[in-house]
Amino acid sequence: MLDQAATLRQMAHARQRPAADGVDTGPRPRVIVVTSGKGGVGKTNVVANLAIALAQMGRRVTIFDADLSLANVDVLLGLNPQYHLGHVLAGSRELAEVVMEGPSGIQLLPGSSGLEELAELTAAQRAILADGLRDFEVSNDFILIDTPAGIGSGVTGLLRAADEAVIVTTPEPTAVIDAYATIKVVARHAPGKRTHILINEVQNARDAQQVFNQLAGVAHRFLDHELTYLGLIVGDEAVPRAVKQQEPFIKAFPEAPASRCVRIIAKRLQSPANQAAGEPDPEAGSFWGRLFGWKE
Repeated sequence: MLDQAATLRQMAHARQRPAADGVDTGPRPRVIVVTSGKGGVGKTNVVANLAIALAQMGRRVTIFDADLSLANVDVLLGLNPQYHLGHVLAGSRELAEVVMEGPSGIQLLPGSSGLEELAELTAAQRAILADGLRDFEVSNDFILIDTPAGIGSGVTGLLRAADEAVIVTTPEPTAVIDAYATIKVVARHAPGKRTHILINEVQNARDAQQVFNQLAGVAHRFLDHELTYLGLIVGDEAVPRAVKQQEPFIKAFPEAPASRCVRIIAKRLQSPANQAAGEPDPEAGSFWGRLFGWKE
């Protein structure tokens, strides 16, 4: 634990740069919330495998597991967290001790059922935690947030605070309808949010494009909200096989069709257009400050 804590601190300090006011700061990562209107569309699997694909391309990536009711990113990664963010709040662990290293060097920050309590911290508690979270932020290029399915208040807060949103759906009509409900939440509460659509468990590119066109058309017409097409992941028997092995499919079956799809999505996410559009606003403050309503 101490070695990991030291490593995280070294990474953070290496990326820090003096700001104009003399306060040490650093570039923020792209914070991307990955969500879905309906459960069972493979959202968590998307998060785990996309994180690994980005890491394999040389990016520093952390997954924040914010799905508190069904947190299972750790299962897909073959990890067994002993601590979570709640232990940091309680003062029994430092943030660097909670973060776990996963496949290909990605990191996992397990959430806590007491996350709501973060908004009620005293100023002194907030300052201690905020310092650790800022160091944590600047040691990453991407933070991918796995949310609960649905459109509860917790998801809304995450959508507001993140830089971008990825909405995962399948071609199943009920999943598409629920994805549109999520798009409505984004349009209402974060109208300027860059919103990507990812079609999972689809047979071919034509079917995926058809689903996207349907969503993009109604979002433009009725919500005045523009969507971007992030890509597709084909239905692949390698995916459930990897889940049974408690291993990400991109590691267990790197040449499987689903793995190739995820690598294409990771490249597309880093394309010049998406990179520029997803560049964090330097005036927006930290993700954690926005999420918990902290003034910085």
